[in-house]
Amino acid sequence: LYSSAASDVYKRQLRTSAFIVLMCSLVSIGGISVTLILPSMPSMVIDLESSAAGVQLTLGVFMIAFGVAQLVWGPLSDRYGRRPTLRLGLGLYVLASVCCWASPTIELLIISRALQAIGACCAPVVARAVVRDIYEREDMARIMSYVILAFAVSGILAPSFGAFIEESIGWRGNFAFMALISAVLLAVILTVLPETHPASRREPSNARHVIRNYCVLLSNHQHLGYALAGSLSYSAYFVFSSIAAFALIEVANVSPTLFALLYAAVAFGYGIGTFTSARLARRLGLDRTVAIGLAVSVLASLLHNVLVLDNSPNPYTIALPMVIVAIGLGMGFANLQAGAIAPFPVFAGAASSTAGFLQMLVSSVIGAVALQFYNGTPLVMTAGILFSAAGMAGVYYILVWRRINATD
Repeated sequence: LYSSAASDVYKRQLRTSAFIVLMCSLVSIGGISVTLILPSMPSMVIDLESSAAGVQLTLGVFMIAFGVAQLVWGPLSDRYGRRPTLRLGLGLYVLASVCCWASPTIELLIISRALQAIGACCAPVVARAVVRDIYEREDMARIMSYVILAFAVSGILAPSFGAFIEESIGWRGNFAFMALISAVLLAVILTVLPETHPASRREPSNARHVIRNYCVLLSNHQHLGYALAGSLSYSAYFVFSSIAAFALIEVANVSPTLFALLYAAVAFGYGIGTFTSARLARRLGLDRTVAIGLAVSVLASLLHNVLVLDNSPNPYTIALPMVIVAIGLGMGFANLQAGAIAPFPVFAGAASSTAGFLQMLVSSVIGAVALQFYNGTPLVMTAGILFSAAGMAGVYYILVWRRINATD
């Protein structure tokens, strides 16, 4: 009997681990699609007889399409189920990746990248909804912490792997790799992932009903508080990613190798935060874990600004305090996503869509403003990070924390 019980426990753990790996793969596909080709951009300019601005437009178009299309995939998965929606989205991604690989001109590559983004954004939207279908609030936060950890790790590894492919077979090889891994992922989903959203819980697909659901979500203080706080959390990391190369390489005069190491240290801190979050959420609860993460982020951001103001450009005062900020951001982000989606099991897809859309919108706006005001000093970067962290704490306190305590 003991042996049989131990075997059952082992099988459950194995199934949970396999599920987490699958969800990690789905959530990471968008980030990999962006960072994998970064080392190939100069050769793309030459091969396609384009300009740096033209190749950079492939990234801008991808980000815009990725953000907007999320609003469509969520309601589709609520109406038709998770498996059919993933099948359609990943199928489009495979086809678009092949078109990117075969594109003879920059114009066709831009169009193909837009289609690729539309397919790619289906994966994280539906993955978050699948996690909500299976797990309740606290357990969902734990699973999402592991998923976000994988997302952070993929952001570190993808550029290096993309550089290896670029040096081996050229820039088109990166798109061939995207097509290959997405085809394998699609096959795995069709083989092993059951439908987690039964027909009895599915929502009508008419436009009026979808709009009503979005109005319910955007008027719900809890959803809006978690979603906006999560968006500002992502914005703090996005601001650092957008300006760090300029602040460290141009201002602090570090080598590209040292920059990569410092950037990896920040990403590692983010990973520590998400891993810690997975442990704390079960013991302390989702909201207390978020509160601790917010406090760490805000206090470390204040220290970050003080160090930048009081010292001449120093790579370690620019980057290392961000490691602590990233730990706090990692502790909060997965829990905030879980909090935004958990109260809406019937239309979890739509809730996932609004959270993802707000994340892309808010981070893009704050990142663009920070870049616009960048004046050759790291202060603009640290101020943008502090603004995002403080805004995250303020939104969370006003829309979530204060209301939770008022009802206790």
